[in-house]
Amino acid sequence: MVFSLPKRHTALDIEKTAHNSVIVVDRKNDYVHVLSERAAGVLEQCDGSHTCEQIARIVADNTRSPYDGVVQEVAHLVGSFADLALIESAALECGAPRL
Repeated sequence: MVFSLPKRHTALDIEKTAHNSVIVVDRKNDYVHVLSERAAGVLEQCDGSHTCEQIARIVADNTRSPYDGVVQEVAHLVGSFADLALIESAALECGAPRL
């Protein structure tokens, strides 16, 4: 399920590496995830106050990428974060379809 107001779980430790990736340690589930900077940027915006569309607009503006492509990528990433139990929120669908 993809959430309209995704929120990161509080049991995550997030650390940037020197190699343009981000390490996410899920203390609750005892997992470690390695994210690209772009995926980590999406996860950072998952604070429970931004819709998926707002997150896509922020990413598009920050990366100077076309919104139409970014909105699909954000929907996919938020869906993946939900599958990995990295986010929580109200069970409302994002505007863009999951890939």
